[in-house]
Amino acid sequence: MKTAVISPSGRYYGSEQTLYTFLSKSNHQYDVIVKNIDGGIYGRLKPLGHLKIFKFKNVKLLYAALSVFILFRYNVIYVNEGAHIRYIKLLARLYKRKKFVIHIRLTEDTRNERLKNLPRNVTLIPVSEYMKGLVYSTTGLDFPVLSSPLRGGDCIIPFGTLPTVLSTIKVGIVGRVSASKRLDRVLELNDYLSEENIKTIELHLYGDLVREEIAVIAFEKFYNQGLYQSITIHGFVEDKRSIYENVDVVLHLNSEEPLGVVFFEALCQGVPFIGMDKGGIGEIAKNLGLEKYSLSSINFCEDFIKVLEQMDSLKFDEARVKMKELYSIENYVERLESIIIV
Repeated sequence: MKTAVISPSGRYYGSEQTLYTFLSKSNHQYDVIVKNIDGGIYGRLKPLGHLKIFKFKNVKLLYAALSVFILFRYNVIYVNEGAHIRYIKLLARLYKRKKFVIHIRLTEDTRNERLKNLPRNVTLIPVSEYMKGLVYSTTGLDFPVLSSPLRGGDCIIPFGTLPTVLSTIKVGIVGRVSASKRLDRVLELNDYLSEENIKTIELHLYGDLVREEIAVIAFEKFYNQGLYQSITIHGFVEDKRSIYENVDVVLHLNSEEPLGVVFFEALCQGVPFIGMDKGGIGEIAKNLGLEKYSLSSINFCEDFIKVLEQMDSLKFDEARVKMKELYSIENYVERLESIIIV
């Protein structure tokens, strides 16, 4: 009997990049089932010869097929993120002796409408203690935490001379441009820089604009009219290294980020990271001894300027050493396989 690994979206965003890293480092032979999306994870997985790769288009047909294959082929079904929770719950009720594992990476996947009446043979894996608390508040169940690991790069690029407010600072804001990623705080920071006549700080946005959101539509309209003097939109950039080569510091403004792999990426590329003192970002900062570089939600604009004035490359070097120990891919593979292989 084998373990089936499912990638619900099939894209190549954060959770799929983590899945690819895991599968490329593991020696175990999994059946990997992914949604076939142009430019997604499917094409990247095909060269990994130790895996059997299957693609799907229709979710209902996928789970209809799994309801048959699980009888004679699978002991465990592992889903890389929570988009298929309701289908997994249904299968789990039908096959009570099988094991189902879901990695919980998004805050919306911790809500009651998704997790209510969770079967006992379903194991959830929150990506941070913050997410674990959200899961517990919904289910009353205590599940093991397994953070996403470091991925890509050797984490050997030196931090060098850190930026100061006396020089031009290119601030990278990496991730989707959306309300959930706190676009409102980006605009508040832009207004603050304008009001204080601080012209040495530039805000560079790297990520898809979620144009389904009214706030993002309005933001793009006003941006095109030249109303945000501190902001430059770059869109989604697949080559992450090119982002970090062109920014001096990375800023993350969401207090409810489930984990914050961008934190790891920045440190690996020798770029200091500044984030909020809550959620998964605040948790990582505490684990790495970087709390002094965290921002409060009340005065984050003022805090940001103060943090820029006190950054110490030695602290970031020490944090990176600790990060490579706590969040290594080797630890991730070992711990995840201890859960999904029976």
